[in-house]
Amino acid sequence: MSRSLQGAILLLPLLAACDHEGEKGLALTDVPPAVRDAFTARFPAATEVRWEREDSISFAVDFRDEQAQRSVTFDRTGRWLVSEMTIDTTQLPPQVRLAITRDRAGRTVNEIERVEHPEEESFYEVEFKDANGTMEVAYDADGTEREREVEGNEKD
Repeated sequence: MSRSLQGAILLLPLLAACDHEGEKGLALTDVPPAVRDAFTARFPAATEVRWEREDSISFAVDFRDEQAQRSVTFDRTGRWLVSEMTIDTTQLPPQVRLAITRDRAGRTVNEIERVEHPEEESFYEVEFKDANGTMEVAYDADGTEREREVEGNEKD
């Protein structure tokens, strides 16, 4: 059997796994034990768990717990990298609520997330929508804008 045919045969399961991952998430058996253990220890009440490979060194998990819908990313050793939790406006600091009112200007608030990193202060990401597209703005707890990303609708 030629080397190229052997290589192609060896790649078939990998390609099938990548396709499967895109549709249904990553199989739990494909998540490193250190990552699974870190997740279970940190979020023992998690339900509706769905794993994804972020890149070659990190894994994301979307799930629900008693508080809200969350997304958490770990590196392959199980070290926590970032968490995002969906919240509503009543859970925002007052200064962030004021900033949202200022920045809304005809836009609808589509989603709000509290973002936590192990080495920095929590901040808030707000997704605004209007007829022209979406805008995501990140705010510090004092209402200061950290970052802004605008995506327009594509025209045919």
